[in-house]
Amino acid sequence: MKKKQLRSDMQYCVTLDPADNSVTFSELLCAALGLDGLKDRAEVMVFRTKDKSRDSQLYAFAVNPPFTAKETQLAEIQYNTQHGTTGFETLVPTVGRILYDYGLPALDPVSLRVQIGGMTADGLAYAEILPDPVYGVRGRETEKNSRLWQRITAERHRG
Repeated sequence: MKKKQLRSDMQYCVTLDPADNSVTFSELLCAALGLDGLKDRAEVMVFRTKDKSRDSQLYAFAVNPPFTAKETQLAEIQYNTQHGTTGFETLVPTVGRILYDYGLPALDPVSLRVQIGGMTADGLAYAEILPDPVYGVRGRETEKNSRLWQRITAERHRG
């Protein structure tokens, strides 16, 4: 059962690409968020939330929040037919800012785990983007993320 849970957690991820400020959902995350098929317009809001276990802030996102674009910055979730992926472009905050705050280099795309199930005091459901690179999501990218994370962790322990 623990192995099955670990596999499930690994599949809930987003790939952040600083080249175009895009956030791409994994297929399983799309299904969990009800985005597979995308027949209706869907929007997302990216914001910060407090991570009590790490005593820091995490970035999170809410799909179809009860706000209008006039009230806050919302991004439209889109399906990319060329690549068969679903995601959005975030400008507030930028992908570079998210990676910077997480202590990750903003040179190449990075896949990060996502934890579903957060809830604000107002009852807004959200998912948190965790600052830990994903292992086992995509071939070379995963190996690069793994080595990168090991280097960052080693540097943090030295300093």
